[in-house]
Amino acid sequence: MKKTIYLMLALLTVSSISVAQHRKGQHQEKKASVFEKFTAEQIATINSKRMTLQLDLTDKQQKAVEALELKEAQFKKTKMASRKQEKSDNKTLSDEERFNRINERLDRQISYKNNLKDILDDDQFAQWKEEMERRKMRRGKAKMKRERRSRK
Repeated sequence: MKKTIYLMLALLTVSSISVAQHRKGQHQEKKASVFEKFTAEQIATINSKRMTLQLDLTDKQQKAVEALELKEAQFKKTKMASRKQEKSDNKTLSDEERFNRINERLDRQISYKNNLKDILDDDQFAQWKEEMERRKMRRGKAKMKRERRSRK
C-alpha cells in the first residue's frame, strides 16, 4: 500500500512539472511570434496609436511619434535577426561585447527619450514617463513571480 502511494505521488510530481514547463515554453513562443508576425511599419502604427490614445496627441505629434517608432521598430527587427543568427551559431558574447551592447542600448534609450521629449509637451511627457515607470514596476513584479515559481 505504501509503495502504491509513493508511486502515485512520484507520478503526480513528474506530470505537474512537465505541464508547467510546457506552458512556459508556449508563452515564450507566443510572445516572440507576436513581434515577428508584424512588419516594422505595422508595429510603428500600433505603438503610435496606443500613445495617441494614452496621451491625446495631435495629428502632427502622432505623425512624428510614428516616424520615431518606425525607426525604432526597424532597428529592433534587424537586431532581433542578428541575435537569432548568433543564437543559431551558438555564439557567446565576451565581456567587451556585452558591455558594448548594453552601452548601445542605453544610448538608444536616451536618444529615444530626448526625441520624444521634443515631440510631446511637458504634461504629455510627464504622463508618458509615469506610464513607463508603471510598466517597469509591472515587469519587475512579473519577473519576481516567475523567479518564485521556478524556485518551487
